Amino acid sequence: MSHIVIIDDRVTNRNILVKLAQSLDKNVDVRAFADPRAALEWFTDHTPDLVITDYKMLSMDGDAFVRQFRRLPFCFDVPVIVVTVYEDRDFRYRALEAGATDFLLSPVDHHEFRARARNLLTLRRQQEIIRKRALTLEQKLRTSDRLHKQALHTGAELLRLVVGAMPAMISAADEEGRCIFVNDYQADFFGIDPAAAVGQAMGDLFGADYGARHAEYGRRVLADGKPLASIEESLNDRNGRSAVFLTTKAPLRDFAGRVSSIVSVSLDITERRARERALNEG
Repeated sequence: MSHIVIIDDRVTNRNILVKLAQSLDKNVDVRAFADPRAALEWFTDHTPDLVITDYKMLSMDGDAFVRQFRRLPFCFDVPVIVVTVYEDRDFRYRALEAGATDFLLSPVDHHEFRARARNLLTLRRQQEIIRKRALTLEQKLRTSDRLHKQALHTGAELLRLVVGAMPAMISAADEEGRCIFVNDYQADFFGIDPAAAVGQAMGDLFGADYGARHAEYGRRVLADGKPLASIEESLNDRNGRSAVFLTTKAPLRDFAGRVSSIVSVSLDITERRARERALNEG
């Protein structure tokens, strides 16, 4: 069952968002809060799969809420959608910088809401699968050098199959910046063999600029053990076509709680940026 939390201090908007969330699937639990502070208190004992919050609220702005939410245990990588009106561009940027995953323009388009929410819920489920498999893999790697190599190869291949069909670039690197796995979407984008990529440096696989940039991101995650959210970057595919991605990097911990690897998830937001430019030019 997926658990969705709606936060909006206006009862009409809150009821609309609740109904939209309930329409996503029959196996979904939706909880609504008028006060973001009450929601934060509830999150101390509960971990949602998706949070949808308004930005302009009396007791707390959306960026302040997202920052506090990200500091809670187990909430660092939960998808968060912030709802803003189109004119509030600065609010959207502040929300993304605080760690929001995505945003929706108000009044909310119902079709867009369902599409974005379903995609993020799917991504959340895949992240949980990756996390559990990565933990199991890490435990196996400690048994011996031989099992280390065998489990690394086998585990990476299993993870590749799990996330291969995801409409996002998903990869993971170890502490040395070597590729543990890369999904089919990212491999196809860069024109590489995902199986042959395991063990190679990220810069060798995806280019020197990409490698240097993500190595710095990785050092920051390893240093403080916290995720980096909403990194916007432009990447060129194997045919030279440019695309804009929104990237999140999160630590993966072993059974002892030590950060042992880093998972990166990049969503293609090229079309969204194009629509924004068209609206601005219009």
